[in-house]
Amino acid sequence: MSIDHFSAEYIKTKIIDFFISYDNSIIFGNEVMYGSKRKVVDLLMLNNSFIYGIEIKSSTDNLDRLEEQIEEYKKIFNYIIICTTNKHYPTVQRKTSTDIGILLFSDGELLFKRKPRIRKKLDKKEILSSIPSDYLKRTFSITNKKYNSDEVRETLISQPIKKLQEILYLYLINKLTKNHSLFIKERGIETHIDDIPLLSLRGTKIQYY
Repeated sequence: MSIDHFSAEYIKTKIIDFFISYDNSIIFGNEVMYGSKRKVVDLLMLNNSFIYGIEIKSSTDNLDRLEEQIEEYKKIFNYIIICTTNKHYPTVQRKTSTDIGILLFSDGELLFKRKPRIRKKLDKKEILSSIPSDYLKRTFSITNKKYNSDEVRETLISQPIKKLQEILYLYLINKLTKNHSLFIKERGIETHIDDIPLLSLRGTKIQYY
């Protein structure tokens, strides 16, 4: 089967290898669901207690929803990176603020055209909505069994944003580690498109450490 070297999935393999080459302790998740609207981020990357949301815009993608996607990412992720090609680079540069990273995929190589800057103003509600209520109950020792998911999150909305960020990071570490470890074991010296599904979370159960 021939490989489309311009597809979003192929670019995804290059992004993973790019970051792992700098730091092999990084953990990835593929198409991870987040937030109250249950959106999906192309690649989620965990590194040094920070959460990176990575959106891929290949040459065959359109940019109609880019600004909407970024606004959702801004509510959750410490760093945001858009990976795109020469075709879309001028538009991505024009449509994004200077705190959004731009990673250019050109001639089979990746190059940072703009480094992402940390975002500290996040949304508590969206962070809490990204964490299952049973995990929140266990973490914060909420014993009231009558609380539904919304009530659990409502009791925690007054928690410091830094604390909620830490809990989200720990939840994602627990959620992604098993799949990522299997992915690393299977990928060999570089990532192939067939390896990417190993990073997906469908059917993965949470592990408490």
